[in-house]
Amino acid sequence: MDANLRTTMSDYVISISGDTLRQAGVISIFPAALHRDHELAVEDARELRHEFSSEVNMDVDTKTISDVPGFGLCHVTSLAMPQCRPERLSLLTVFTETTFLNDGTEKIDSYNQRLKKALSRDGHDNEPDRNAGIYKGKQLQAGYLIQMLQIDHDLASAVMATYSRTLDAVSISSLGKSGLVSLEDYCNFRLSNSGMETFQDMCCFGIGLKIDQKTKEKLASIVNAAHKSTALINDYYSWPKEVKGYFDVEENPNLPVNAVCVVMQYHECSEKEALKRIRDEIVAQQELHLSMIKELEESEGPLPETWRIYLEAAQYPATGSELWTIYSPRYPTKSDLNQPECIIVDNTMKYKTTYDIPCGLAGRESEVKTRQDIMTGMDSHPISILSTPVLAGDSEKAAEFNSFSMIACAAENHERVTNGGKENGIQRPGNNQNNSDINASAHEDCDSSSYKEGLRLHEQSDSDIFLQKATEVSLLYPSGSLDKNLNSEQTVTSPSKYIASLPSKNVRDKFLDALNLWFRIPEEPLSRIKRIVGLLHHSSLMLDDIEDDSTLRRGMPCAHSLYGPAQTINSANYAFVTAFAETLSLKNSSATDMFIDEVQNMHRGQAMDLHWKYHTHCPTADEYMQMIDNKTGAMFRLCVRLMQAESNLAGHNISPDPFVLQLGRYFQVRDDYQNLLSDEYSSQKGFCEDLDEGKISLPIIYTIMNPSFNGSVIKGIFQHKVPGKMPLPTKKYILEQMKQAGALDMTLSLIQDMQKDLLDKLGAVEDAFGLKNPLVELVLRRLWI
Repeated sequence: MDANLRTTMSDYVISISGDTLRQAGVISIFPAALHRDHELAVEDARELRHEFSSEVNMDVDTKTISDVPGFGLCHVTSLAMPQCRPERLSLLTVFTETTFLNDGTEKIDSYNQRLKKALSRDGHDNEPDRNAGIYKGKQLQAGYLIQMLQIDHDLASAVMATYSRTLDAVSISSLGKSGLVSLEDYCNFRLSNSGMETFQDMCCFGIGLKIDQKTKEKLASIVNAAHKSTALINDYYSWPKEVKGYFDVEENPNLPVNAVCVVMQYHECSEKEALKRIRDEIVAQQELHLSMIKELEESEGPLPETWRIYLEAAQYPATGSELWTIYSPRYPTKSDLNQPECIIVDNTMKYKTTYDIPCGLAGRESEVKTRQDIMTGMDSHPISILSTPVLAGDSEKAAEFNSFSMIACAAENHERVTNGGKENGIQRPGNNQNNSDINASAHEDCDSSSYKEGLRLHEQSDSDIFLQKATEVSLLYPSGSLDKNLNSEQTVTSPSKYIASLPSKNVRDKFLDALNLWFRIPEEPLSRIKRIVGLLHHSSLMLDDIEDDSTLRRGMPCAHSLYGPAQTINSANYAFVTAFAETLSLKNSSATDMFIDEVQNMHRGQAMDLHWKYHTHCPTADEYMQMIDNKTGAMFRLCVRLMQAESNLAGHNISPDPFVLQLGRYFQVRDDYQNLLSDEYSSQKGFCEDLDEGKISLPIIYTIMNPSFNGSVIKGIFQHKVPGKMPLPTKKYILEQMKQAGALDMTLSLIQDMQKDLLDKLGAVEDAFGLKNPLVELVLRRLWI
């Protein structure tokens, strides 16, 4: 099979000669190849771009097509994934192109919003229309992922799993408070956020190559060295573009998250020296990769052909993406931009001049006059240019990542680190403003009557304020008399924040995002609904864990194990009240009634669950489904009802109730089954945790209700169960009895029937809206068993 795969690949993998690479000036020492059907890939990308631009009325040029001498027009996918099966190249090309379209749409939208803000004080517009491009991109990408799942579920699932980890990657600000990190630390960070792991799995999907997890782990260090070089190549060529972006931002730009910037800061070196260090590190990582392969061969003998293909899939993106980048209009050089050399002073980037040389570069004035290659583009004549950009306003609240392409080496990452307008506690140059100017500006913005009214309110007694409206207790204390070390807010929210910090699939947030393809509510109310649902969910988790005597939650101790039951209950109640308070901020006044309705349903369902457990009562399957409709279905109904209430679009009152009802049932029945048989569940919650809780789940009901099986023994075990974990032998006995009674097979059969029924019900809702929603379907398929 290995030999056949290699033979088949030879029909469509075109090698690129070393002469071609040298003429292009590539840094990479890895081989390069091009897919035979690269012209078809170009056509696919152009057709998609035309369809996208026509539908959203926005011309987005992704610049993903390069004119490579000797080969003509090439899409990045054809160079980065030359081993891809011909029948899968089109799908991976449009999937990759969609990611670039998403990135381009967000940048155009950001520019338009800044322009509108500059031209008018009235920044209000039709936000759903403004987000049409973003929704279209997500819709397309979800549709392509569904196609991938239908072609090869296992390989596509691996792509989706690593893609989720990439989206959840940590910010570079977590590497150190000072912002100064070594290149080694930065490369490790880039592995987590660049998407290269996802790209490796995409290559496997394209090739049809299945590598078991144990082998992946064995080859991980070798593959990672290649991926680091690819990420550095991207940083190297995107640097001029990111520098331009830094100076184009009018308000408090943050330093680019780029290896060049990291090296300049960490080594206090010039831009030219930093670029050289990056080139050297690219080669060093690739040499390390090749040497580790050689060591592996020496220790284990000839490698299996599948391993070699897997390792080649890590090499081709480096050289392929670099060749594409060199000829791509997406990545201008410093010469193209007529960009002077840059320096970094006090965490602020400046253009270097003959008069502004920081201490760390003293004696290097001659470097300004040195001619470099096309990449560095530093002219030989002295540079005289404004050295510091004019900055104004507050900095962004958080580091920002632009959408990173699945072909990770082909997209820029413009995250920048910020600290409230300061870097390391030092006010940025350009942010300082004369106090008199500030005061004058403040008085210009408020008339005398409002100013006097503010003074009048300020002079009111504490009791007057208390009578007028609810207030924080801190406002009742005379200035300076409150013990600031007594942080009640932090204390009351600690258990809920702990629960929120645990690993999660975030199904509810993804479900809300998917629903918004239909409802198109603005970002602010959508975020508020997510917060409401999140707070309510975390509140219920904390209470459920106490009521179920659970010890683990997602592989970590339950909140009440760390904070105590009383404090956890208090935190859960606080989260509930906070969620309710959030509903008051939604525009539809019926949101509070919806919230109360569904919270009552949740408690009714939980009451039945606890009642059956306490009395060891075995309900019928129909009664169990009614309990689910209350307990689990309530959260999904709340999501839909709040979204509908906030939507202004025609058709927002379409009822998806049958679909939502079945979704709640599927979610709980799937959880019952996975709790007993899933290795992932066992690692996160413990082996057969439902048995520890004494929970009467659907498989238990099927077992006890089986007329040909004596379920009294199982029921007796539950009746006499003592608090705490059930003995392992007893768990195994019950599990075996469920298998013999056919309960597990019945549950799995029901789950699979539900999966088909959910797609049918989703189709009915799509017909009612007149719009396919692959985002919802993708959320569902990721849950499939």
